[in-house]
Amino acid sequence: MPTLNRDIQQLNLASNNITTLHGAEFFKKKFRNLQKIYLSSNKLSQIDSGAFYKLTGLIELDLSENLVVRFEESFDDGAELGDQDGAELAASESESLRTRFSGKRGSFLQDLGQLRLLNLASNKLKKLEKFAFSPLTQLRQLYLSR
Repeated sequence: MPTLNRDIQQLNLASNNITTLHGAEFFKKKFRNLQKIYLSSNKLSQIDSGAFYKLTGLIELDLSENLVVRFEESFDDGAELGDQDGAELAASESESLRTRFSGKRGSFLQDLGQLRLLNLASNKLKKLEKFAFSPLTQLRQLYLSR
């Protein structure tokens, strides 16, 4: 990802052949003011838990037209971050993360309590857990169509 202003609020990465979002991907780039992320029409097949770590102001997330079947619960240990936030990340994510897209601790949704729009349309999702969207207390629009 190119060097961008850390105060950026909207990021459009649509149609870039992105296949994986790793834990703390945006956090490591210090994009803490992001409000909208567009990742549609990529080749995303894996979204690690914590991919949107500390993006508490994110209100819109478009993951449509990808290859997402489920959301993996692996997570980097934070060692690469190299600052106090890295230590915080490692400590907060040290417990086993085994739930798959469950909305429980470890889900990629855990830091997205302000999210209002989530677009997962045209993916390969096969099953959603009962409380999959429970962390999304402000969610107003959810797209799951094939």
